[in-house]
Formats: sequence, C-alpha cells, structure tokens
Amino acid sequence: MESVYWVYGSLVEKPNLELGQRLVCEGVDYQCLVKLNGSIEYGQEGMFTGFEIDLTDKLAGDDCLEVIVFPAPDSGDYSTAHSEVNACVKPPVSYGWNCHPWLISSGLWKNAYLEIRPESHITDVQLDYWLEETLEIAHIDLAIELNRRCEGSIQWVLTDPFGEVAEARSNQSAMRA
Repeated sequence: MESVYWVYGSLVEKPNLELGQRLVCEGVDYQCLVKLNGSIEYGQEGMFTGFEIDLTDKLAGDDCLEVIVFPAPDSGDYSTAHSEVNACVKPPVSYGWNCHPWLISSGLWKNAYLEIRPESHITDVQLDYWLEETLEIAHIDLAIELNRRCEGSIQWVLTDPFGEVAEARSNQSAMRA
C-alpha cells in the first residue's frame, strides 16, 4: 500500500458569505497536493504538518475539492531488505525484526474541514506561566496572534476550579498581526 496515491475528495457548495472561508487541514503526512476543480491550489511536503488555504474567491458554485496524498518516495533500489526507503526523509516504522519490510505511513493524520471565519481572526494563542517558590502566586503571560491588523477588543477571563472569576483583562485598541 505504500506505493498508492490516496485521493480525499468532496463536492463543495459555495456558501453565501461576505467573510473569509478557509480550508483547514490539521495534518497531512507526508506529501500532498490540494486541487480545486482540477487546478492545483497548494502543495506541501513534511511529516505531520498542517496548513490553511484561502479559497473564498476561488469557489464558483458546486466545486470539487481534492486532497491528493502521494506515496512515500521510493528509490527503486531493492539491493537490500531496507534500501527501498533511502529516498524518503521520513523514518520507516520497524518492529525490530528483519523478516518483514519496513512500513512508511502516510495520509491525513488529523481533520480536514472547511471553516467560516471572520475576516479578522485569532491564528495562535500562547499561554505561559511560572510559579513563585511559595507556590502561592502564579505569573501568567498570554500572547495572541491575529491574521492581520484590526480594530477591536480581546477579553480573557481566568476562572478557578469552581467557576469563580480569578482575573479578567481586556484590550480595546488597534491590534497588530
């Protein structure tokens, strides 16, 4: 099965929107192409990596969306039991025995979906904390990444295990991407 292409396809009706629509693929392992109505929109190679594609202006009506997953690269060198995997930077799975070929997994490893988002949206959140030596005070650092500069506000609320508000903060200004 390692030399087989996998095609995941769906017919997509263009929603009636004013905001951005994104194809979010949380993970493809190892190499893929994304096609919309036969036209290549995106390609990538890498282990367990995600990507997003903006399809808003490319959807026409009833569209055919495909994610094509390539087979693992094969050098064609079969001189030893495991030399066939020498063209792939992805490590093969082996159970420690030498009586079977090595396996190289590939395919969608997380969800692929269409998501309707506002034109301005959060793309990443990073929450870090550190405790003082007494373990009575926690310092919290919250970083939020936006897809673009915009006007608006972000509010976050920290609650205790009983649902009571322990801390709340808000930012109402021009925010940078």
